[in-house]
Amino acid sequence: SRVVHLTVFVDDIEVFTKIAPMLERAFGKQRPALYAVEVARPAPIDGVSVSATAIAWTGADLPKRITG
Repeated sequence: SRVVHLTVFVDDIEVFTKIAPMLERAFGKQRPALYAVEVARPAPIDGVSVSATAIAWTGADLPKRITG
């Protein structure tokens, strides 16, 4: 995956425990930096309980993981 950062907005942070395994399956070992944020209204559409924004790397090569 070329996604390097993912922010997930949820209306109930407990829901994130159900989303986390899906993200692990989707991204495998090369997981992006991740923020999970509880907000009153995750999207400007009624009834939406989860939304996400992603930042992807568009360079020629995959980004190298920084270890510290």
